[in-house]
Amino acid sequence: MALVCQTKHYPGHGGPIGKLLDSATDFEINPNFTHISVGPPLIKLPDKVIQDLSTDQHYDYKIVCAVRDGVLPAGLALLEIGPVNHSRWLTTANRLIRLWVSKHRLKGKNLKNLHFIVEFIIGAYYPCWFNVKVKHSWIEGPRHILFQLDCHKAQRKEVLDIVMPTVKRSAWYAHSEAIFQTMLCSEDQKERIWGVERILAIRGDGDPETQLGDSSVRTRGHLTLIVMLSA
Repeated sequence: MALVCQTKHYPGHGGPIGKLLDSATDFEINPNFTHISVGPPLIKLPDKVIQDLSTDQHYDYKIVCAVRDGVLPAGLALLEIGPVNHSRWLTTANRLIRLWVSKHRLKGKNLKNLHFIVEFIIGAYYPCWFNVKVKHSWIEGPRHILFQLDCHKAQRKEVLDIVMPTVKRSAWYAHSEAIFQTMLCSEDQKERIWGVERILAIRGDGDPETQLGDSSVRTRGHLTLIVMLSA
C-alpha cells in the first residue's frame, strides 16, 4: 500500500486526495463510474472465512467486486466505512475506492493519481489480502509471493516504481528455506520430489556423518522462485 501512503490524511500527507478520505462516504454515488477489472478476480471465500470477516472486510470484498463489474448495489452505497487510521490500511483502501465511485470532482493529475491507486488496490492489494485470508498457513508464503508478483504484472510502470522497493524488502518467503519447506509439504508429489532432490544436491556426496558442514554464519540469499513453476 505504498501508493496509499502518499494520500493518507495525516500532517505532511494531506494532498488533494488524502484530504477527501474522512468525508468519502458523504459524496454522492456516480452511477457512471469507470469500472476497473485489472488483475485477477478475488478468490472465492469459503463459508468459514466469510463468518470470520469483520464488517469492513465484508465491505472490502463487495465493493471490489462491484468496481470490477461496474455496478454498485444500492445497499452497498449506504454502508459506513471505518475511519482513516494509520494502522488500518483496509479502511483507507475502502475510502479510496468509495471516492472512485463517487462524484468527487477530482480532475487532471489528481484524478489520474486516484485512478492509479484504485487500480493497485483492485488489481493487487485486495487480491493478495484475501488470498492470504483464505490460505493463511505459513507454508503458503512462497506461493503468495509468486501470486503477488503475478498481480503486479498488470500494474503500470509508475506504480511498480513505487511499490517494488517495498515488495523486495518484504519478500522473506523468497528465502530458500521457506521454499524448501513449501515444496516438502506440498500435496503434489512432483514438488515433494523436487524439494528432496534439491536438498540432496546441495548436500552433495560424501560421508553422511560429515555432511552437515561447519557452524559458521552463512550469507542468506533468495532462491529463484521460478523453479517452483517448473516442478
